[in-house]
This record gives sequence, structure tokens and C-alpha cells, in this order.
Amino acid sequence: MGGSRGFGHYHGEEYPKFRIEEHHLQAYRKTTKTPIRETPFQLAYGSEVVIPAKVGLMSYRLENHDESKNDEAMCLQLNLVDEVRATAEQRFARYQNLMAKYYNSKVRHRDFQLGDLVLKKVIGTANDVSQGKLGPNWEGPYKITSWHRKGTYYLETLEGQKLHHPWNTEHLKKYYQYTVTKTTITSHSSIPVYYFFS
Repeated sequence: MGGSRGFGHYHGEEYPKFRIEEHHLQAYRKTTKTPIRETPFQLAYGSEVVIPAKVGLMSYRLENHDESKNDEAMCLQLNLVDEVRATAEQRFARYQNLMAKYYNSKVRHRDFQLGDLVLKKVIGTANDVSQGKLGPNWEGPYKITSWHRKGTYYLETLEGQKLHHPWNTEHLKKYYQYTVTKTTITSHSSIPVYYFFS
């Protein structure tokens, strides 16, 4: 019973690889797709497929099947397949528009001006491995010097050292600088209490 059992082997017997893939393809062709509400089989041949499991069951389609009129019905369905494809294409375009609208509603648009201070997201190898997951997620501040195209900006450090490549707004966020003033207010117990205001 030794030996390696890889793909296509089961209890010493070998299954043909094409039969497994064939069943997957049949399942894909017979499944209605959400965006177009049609099966790929119907878009290709103009008619719905009858799966082997339904051939033995009595249904209206099987009871009223007439072999003499079958060719004529198939030609008629093939003539109408262009209309089915056009309808499916319209549904797909509508589905894509809805998906784009949903995605765009979740996106926060960020625009920066030249001279703005921003924080840059720490990505990949720039992350300090010695700190692990407790390391900072953002670094900076950096100053925006120019923009490459809409949504991408060139940065430089506060010391004037330029970064080599532009950064997308997805990886930037505005840096806010607060000035803190210290005031002393004497309470009734004559103990000084310090408040900080920005």
C-alpha cells in the first residue's frame, strides 16, 4: 500500500484528469450568473440545458418534446440568441454601475495642497521588525512638494530630503500640528492646577 497518492490516484486506481475538469466545466456552464441572470450555456446555444438528472423525471418540457419540430425550434432559438445576449449585456452594465456606485460611496476622497504636512503609512519592509506589531503604522510628518497626477504626491522630510517616488492619497493622511499653552489656575485649596489648551 506504499507509494505516493497524488492527484488522479485513489486506492491504486487512476482517474482520468479530464473527467474531473469536465464536471467542473459543466457545473459552471449550467449555473445562472448573478450579473446577467443567464447561464453561459444559454448565451452560447440559445436554450436552457437539461441536466442528466432531470432526463428520467417527467416534466412539461420532456412530455411535450416533439423530435420532428425540434430542429425548427432550435433554429428559432438561435435566431433569438442575439436578443438574449443584448439583454444580458445591458444587465451586466447595470450591475457594474451599481457595484461602482457602492464602492465610490465608501471611498473617502482626500485632496492635499502644496506645502501641507502629511503622515505616510508604514508599508512592508519599511516597518521596523524589532518592534513587531506594536510599531507605528504612520511615520512623518512629510511636506508635499508637488503632485504627479491626481491623487499622487511627491514628499520631502522637514529637513528638505526628497522621497524618491510619488505616494498615493490612500497611503497618506493629514498631519495636524497643535500648539499647547500652559496656564496656572489657583484653586480654593491653594494647590496649583495646570490646564493645557490647544
